[in-house]
Amino acid sequence: MAGMIAVDITNTFSSLFLLGSGPRMRFQTAADRANGIAPEQDRTRDGQLKWELNLAVTFHSLPGSRIQSEVLSVTLTGSTDPAGSCPPGPVEVEGLRCGLSAPEMGERGIRGGKLWWQADRVRPFGTPGNGSYKPKAEAAA
Repeated sequence: MAGMIAVDITNTFSSLFLLGSGPRMRFQTAADRANGIAPEQDRTRDGQLKWELNLAVTFHSLPGSRIQSEVLSVTLTGSTDPAGSCPPGPVEVEGLRCGLSAPEMGERGIRGGKLWWQADRVRPFGTPGNGSYKPKAEAAA
């Protein structure tokens, strides 16, 4: 499956907790490292800087199952760190999307076939936004 799907946050995750954020670095080859080329921040095709959030999420894989936790690496874009004003803790994320990299046969076997995540905005939990995200308790009311 190529492309991305929008994630229904309120029906997927029980909680989202920001662990940290920082620049998303461009992939560096072995030749780059051998030649002493310094890592640089990755950019989109139109030149926007890429940033990476580490979010701890909790969810139920099936209704009635025990809760599970995972850390997601989520990419956002902007001229400054979009989560720079968010202290570690509960957050609200807008425009969360998930994609799947296509599996490819490489020299050492199959590579790819992994989920990747993008979002539009992040803010501390409970702060005003455009209303597109409602915590589970509010959504159920």
